[in-house]
Amino acid sequence: MQLSPEVTKCVVFIGIRDGKGKEDLRGTAFILEFDGFNYLVTAKHNLWKAKHQAKARELLVRFNTKDGKSRAVATTFSHWTPNVELPDDQQDTPAWLDIAVLPCFGANNVLATDLDFVPYPSVNHVNEDGIRDLPITIGDEVFFPGLFSAQRTSDRNSPIIGSK
Repeated sequence: MQLSPEVTKCVVFIGIRDGKGKEDLRGTAFILEFDGFNYLVTAKHNLWKAKHQAKARELLVRFNTKDGKSRAVATTFSHWTPNVELPDDQQDTPAWLDIAVLPCFGANNVLATDLDFVPYPSVNHVNEDGIRDLPITIGDEVFFPGLFSAQRTSDRNSPIIGSK
């Protein structure tokens, strides 16, 4: 099955720089479009682990570039919402709050010109009404793009589509 760029090009990888300055990829984020603006969305535990377990000072977001390479962009933890400072104890966070969002790349943002991504469009977002209207039942197959351990050595983001 061939997936559209809306699925494969909305995925970026996130990580930190190790003690030798090398990228250490640790998770997946997604670029979503909403009302003409783009947002990076990831699981908050990815940021929490990078800051509190790995003691990183910044989170890297690795984008593919139009020249066939990739580029890591450093982000500050405090720019993500909710701020990773709350709470320090990961066990105090309900599972449904495990999300962090970084506003980025408005329509006129020059930083985005060399990056090769397609935001997942808001017309495809599903809300509670849409979930009720869809024929989703227990046992349906779910597909998800992401970073898996075998990809950590690649110089370019190539998300794998897994299923459950």
